[in-house]
Amino acid sequence: MYFFQRNKFRLIIAAVTLLLVLILASSSVGAGKIPVVSNIVSFVVTPVQKLVNSMSSGVGNMFAVIGSNKNYIRENEDLKKQISSLENTIRENDALVAENNRLRRLLELKEKDVSYNYIVADVVANDITNWSYTFTIDKGLVDGVTKNCAVVSSEGLVGYVYETGRTWAKVVTILDSSVSVGAKITRLNANAVISGDMSYSRDGKCIMNYITKDTNIELGDYAVTSGKGGIYPEGLYIGKIVEFTDDFSGLSQAAVIEPGTDFYDLSEVMIIKK
Repeated sequence: MYFFQRNKFRLIIAAVTLLLVLILASSSVGAGKIPVVSNIVSFVVTPVQKLVNSMSSGVGNMFAVIGSNKNYIRENEDLKKQISSLENTIRENDALVAENNRLRRLLELKEKDVSYNYIVADVVANDITNWSYTFTIDKGLVDGVTKNCAVVSSEGLVGYVYETGRTWAKVVTILDSSVSVGAKITRLNANAVISGDMSYSRDGKCIMNYITKDTNIELGDYAVTSGKGGIYPEGLYIGKIVEFTDDFSGLSQAAVIEPGTDFYDLSEVMIIKK
């Protein structure tokens, strides 16, 4: 045992050398001339060849799997790009549909209220903060827009023009605490005043004050402009009562109004030209 452990490396070299000699002998001997040697060589070499072929086949299969995985990865990336492109197309189509619906409603409003001369304008900048609720439009003096023109959307009253330039104008909305609108509760034909209030403006709502104590207001009652004050024509829809609240004077009733216009998603408006 000691001999084999001490000479293990030499014995391995001798065995490999003998194997090579047998292989060379097999290749140099004619077929059938030394069958014993040939058989011995075949007996030794064949398992080795099978092992080598098996390893070669395994390596080949491994590279084939790696190649397939690379193809799958490329196909997956291509599919992701196609899905992203389709999602962008869907979003663009949804935006176009929404814009088309808004413009269609504005056109319907213009055709319904033929007594008004409307100017359609796009909102180009917003200035909505905790204290100010204004925005800028892309129409101005050259288009016939002047100060104190009432501004509406397809859903209802927006506000009025408070500043004009040659090709632009600034609009203050009814959410702004500086704005008051003479209003009328349609069901009761009762007068009131709607104004912006910082406590409600951030939620897109207004406050309605100066409703007499004996007025039987209800949730869901609609309010329209009364025509008093010289800015807003009579009958423009403002919003509906969604909540009752305390009047600051204690002498009358008050209610919270939810305007028909969504001031945080306003893209186009119509100016009522004087």
